[in-house]
Amino acid sequence: MIVKKNMGVRKAAKQDLTPKKHQLHVDGNLIHFPSSLPKKQAQTCFVFVPLRDFGATIIDFIRQQKLLTHSERSVWRELALFAGYDGKCFPAQYKIATRAGIDERTVRKALSGLEQKGFVLKRKPERQRSCSYLLLFHSIFLNLPLGPVKEGGRAAQSGTKGLADQSIVPTIPKDPNRPRTTRTKSDGCCAPICSGELSQEIEDMIWSVAQVKDKPAKWAFAVRERFRRGNGDLEVLKKEAEESKLSSGYTYADWDKWLSELILRDGAEKFSSVITQFQGTHLMIRDVQIPIEYIHKYMETRR
Repeated sequence: MIVKKNMGVRKAAKQDLTPKKHQLHVDGNLIHFPSSLPKKQAQTCFVFVPLRDFGATIIDFIRQQKLLTHSERSVWRELALFAGYDGKCFPAQYKIATRAGIDERTVRKALSGLEQKGFVLKRKPERQRSCSYLLLFHSIFLNLPLGPVKEGGRAAQSGTKGLADQSIVPTIPKDPNRPRTTRTKSDGCCAPICSGELSQEIEDMIWSVAQVKDKPAKWAFAVRERFRRGNGDLEVLKKEAEESKLSSGYTYADWDKWLSELILRDGAEKFSSVITQFQGTHLMIRDVQIPIEYIHKYMETRR
């Protein structure tokens, strides 16, 4: 008995007691949960893009829902406005707070509430500091006049209950004989998107211009659709993005002044090294996103 007890202790010591993290597998519009989750937790749920599938009417529809609090409705609207083609959105919390007119603590509380009520799904990939959110198709959207239409012109059908027993799994018919259409680049000023996903640079410019529009959701939806169809004018979007930054009350002289102050503070060599290694398209200075191309041109004029 003593020998068996000692062997059991040694085996227990060798076991890895670190809890395993559940991994989510995303395949198109379906999220597959691991089979080890409790039975009450659904194995799949449906991700959708609100503005693409329903248009701007879904924004007005969500405002009338009493299931969500005022802050949750405001945060959901911002997530829907900047959702990508795959339903994923990852705007910074301070951006959501600024646009919605609430503080960051309220934003975090609203995001948690949306996740608990089955409107969004939080994803945080390993070895990454930032997290993203996937917009889930909630049962209240079944009351809208038209559902999200997929291949073959059929709307998503209700099926197995999803996250928080409030999401649905669609029926998406697949036709192997259906020919696949491809788009070609016809003009240097246009940016056709064959895969349906917009680059981060285009998304940033759309977000910047939408802030100064009277109907930001409707405008952003129309522009995204033009780029996905392959007839979006990239040069016009860049010009509008630059004008939108200047319309906030700042001029190019202000940008030059801020850059000059940074160079004097950190030194020209250090500042140049940081800008060279910078991977983004815009640099945030005093709550203003300055294009990295403009900074490079400014540094060249100083030499």
